[in-house]
Amino acid sequence: EWYQNTPPAEHSYSELPLLTN
Repeated sequence: EWYQNTPPAEHSYSELPLLTN
């Protein structure tokens, strides 16, 4: 749910895939 904080696109590319993989 941390992604709901609308993080920077750059960050999402790195950490998003790790959790939403």
